[in-house]
Amino acid sequence: MQAIILAAGMGKRLGRYTKEATKCMVKVNGKTLIEYAIESLVQNNIRKLIMVIGYKGDVLRDFIKEKFNKSNLNGMEIEYIENPIYDKTNNIYSLYLACDKLMQDDTILLESDLIYRPQIISKLIESSEKNLAVVSPFESWMDGTCTMLDDNNYITGIIDKKHFDWKNTGAYFKTVNIYKFSKEFSNQYYVPFLEAYKKAFGENEYYEQVLKVLSFLSASILKGLTVSGDTWYEIDDPADLAIAENIVVGNGAAELISSLGKKLRGKVLVPYPTFNEYPERFDNTEIVPLVTDKNNFSYTAQDILKAAKENECKTILLINPDNPSGSFIKEADMLDLLTGLKEINATILFDESFIDFADSNLRYTLLKQEILDAFPNLIVVKSISKSYGVPGLRLGILANTSKDFIQDIKKKNSIWNINSFAEYFLQIYEKYKGSYSIACDAIANERKRFINDLKKLPHITVYPSQANFILCKFDDTIRSDEIAVKMLEEADIFIKDLTGKKCFPNSNFIRLAIRSKEDNEKLVEYLKNKILF
Repeated sequence: MQAIILAAGMGKRLGRYTKEATKCMVKVNGKTLIEYAIESLVQNNIRKLIMVIGYKGDVLRDFIKEKFNKSNLNGMEIEYIENPIYDKTNNIYSLYLACDKLMQDDTILLESDLIYRPQIISKLIESSEKNLAVVSPFESWMDGTCTMLDDNNYITGIIDKKHFDWKNTGAYFKTVNIYKFSKEFSNQYYVPFLEAYKKAFGENEYYEQVLKVLSFLSASILKGLTVSGDTWYEIDDPADLAIAENIVVGNGAAELISSLGKKLRGKVLVPYPTFNEYPERFDNTEIVPLVTDKNNFSYTAQDILKAAKENECKTILLINPDNPSGSFIKEADMLDLLTGLKEINATILFDESFIDFADSNLRYTLLKQEILDAFPNLIVVKSISKSYGVPGLRLGILANTSKDFIQDIKKKNSIWNINSFAEYFLQIYEKYKGSYSIACDAIANERKRFINDLKKLPHITVYPSQANFILCKFDDTIRSDEIAVKMLEEADIFIKDLTGKKCFPNSNFIRLAIRSKEDNEKLVEYLKNKILF
């Protein structure tokens, strides 16, 4: 019995963790994934390991040579196959390069981004079944290819993301990406179909697609070996690694704001109007208001830097997009501001709770390790509840490069400050970022349409926004507080009346949420027919 590990990929989703090394050299609990994998194979008396390498292949070779020798390999031989075009191909090509090896012996096939209990390999080897795919009953944290099994555990179908149906998850089994192929299976079925599939569809495909074709043609070729979800895990991104030394999680952003307020001293520059939760929690500071454009409440990065210097402010609060104005500072300007503030030893508290709703060409985040490392004067706050629409979970995060600062905030937070549902959400939300991005695009597109409709109405001023809300102002002929009550009572429409807010002493301002096209049209029609004409 031999083993093949596919380890050519670049692991782009892991960002900084694979900048200088391969994906399988990422550490979990102090040990790299490849060490766990090789040790499990040695423990199960695998005599030969073929590794298909590509990205940082020399680094991986040297690392394995340093960590393993004849004494701790127990006689297992390691052979390398190089994928020279790893950056232009996917794992179907890496496995294709090892086809000759695959046909020479019974094979355990693994991917390099897995951590699993060695007993899984033992079960594969000990099973009397010659061809097996390790599968696990589907759980909501899982992502990727799933299978369906018949009563005899034969794989009857393989479901990719495109055909995934949440209504059928009770019948799904997630592929763990560990397989046992007999030499006969590889020669008669898998390798011929892999070669044909690669020729037809190219080299930038996945080897699981070949199994999908085989399961479609015959439901009695490959069986599933079922293991529980707590015996393995796939490492795809930083969320999976749970390495968060510069992150603190709060019971909503409100808890983090409160803990920050207990630390801050001196002058704090605050653009107005703003989210009152911040200045109300900054008890031991002197708030210095930033004068914004009286026509649209906008301000620039240069306005902030100039005011910080003139007023000798060592802390700056910036909500971007701002709340409730929707005012927005672009990424390039923000990085320039960070540089300027760093030069005067000033810290910026950057709240990006609404930034995911900006137009797709303007959207960015400062929650990146390279940015946090470059700007120790940056503190980032984000309300997960707001951006992901899960307010009942009470989730917020704060990031800063200083471990001492993060530990201090953690001490100021409540013990056991988030519930198990919120913790579970943090484990899985990164896996659905594709769908989340599409939803944010839909909100941004609807915002443009909604703003255009509102601008056609008389007696109302509509302010530019990059958030999931729009600030508006009625003229003096209409009272916003009265209109808010009337709309709620007559049309079951709730609008945010800003009368009495500190930043709007002479109000008539309202804030409107971006909802569905139907809801937004209903609001516009009511304003047109009942209020403004």
